[in-house]
Amino acid sequence: MIVSKFLMTGIPAAALIACTPFLHAAPQEEADIPSMTRTWTNKETGATFQARLAGLNSVNAIMQNVFTKKKIPFPLKKLSREDLDWIDFHKELVGKTDAELAKMVIPKGVLGKQLKGLTYREKDGKFVKMDGKWNARYFILYYSASWCGPCRASLPRNLEVYRDKIAPRKDLEVVLCSMDHALEGAQKWAVSNKMPWPVFLFGYLDNLSKESPLIRKNYPGPIPSLVLVDANGNKIASGSMDGLVRKVEELASAEKEKEATAESE
Repeated sequence: MIVSKFLMTGIPAAALIACTPFLHAAPQEEADIPSMTRTWTNKETGATFQARLAGLNSVNAIMQNVFTKKKIPFPLKKLSREDLDWIDFHKELVGKTDAELAKMVIPKGVLGKQLKGLTYREKDGKFVKMDGKWNARYFILYYSASWCGPCRASLPRNLEVYRDKIAPRKDLEVVLCSMDHALEGAQKWAVSNKMPWPVFLFGYLDNLSKESPLIRKNYPGPIPSLVLVDANGNKIASGSMDGLVRKVEELASAEKEKEATAESE
């Protein structure tokens, strides 16, 4: 087994042996809460080591030994392509404390990745930038606007459904895709109705396909419209908020039955 000297420094043999299974474990599904500690590969030697990415500059990745906590610069040019791609995706997290990371979520699906950092929510009477449940399995894209009479008429029931049936679920989120061209209109509508879901300013932002191609792709035209999609933005169904919640319940039930059947075989 190849073990990096970086990891072995100052570590008793017994401790090293005890930790051996972690050095060559198969890649795990990324957790919702990001971690800057992972197994890295020195592409020049093939050695692997586990360390926390504590800093970054144009030449080196500052690696923190998971045992001694000592920080050592490691040349970026020696890291594998997979490691460099990982760093590029997570570079905004470098330098954050564990407490700060615990408050963050890395979306797994394409839709969540496109929307992260782009939505707003009502909080304490203000319209503030805030993310939604980006690792939900299903999303209801709710195309609506403050100036639309039918949208205003259907809003009270949709708010009730969200608070009673959707808010408690981890597998389902609603994204209000506001068709308001005036930012003030979207803000006032969200705040005055204490909207509990994330709001994407679909009608206000320019170059919408660049901001979130999946929101544009699923836009049906008339409003109000509600479209149920999976985490990657693939359309599943359309209909009322009540009807789409029932659809998700059916899908979840079918998935449980499938898992139960697989376990019994």
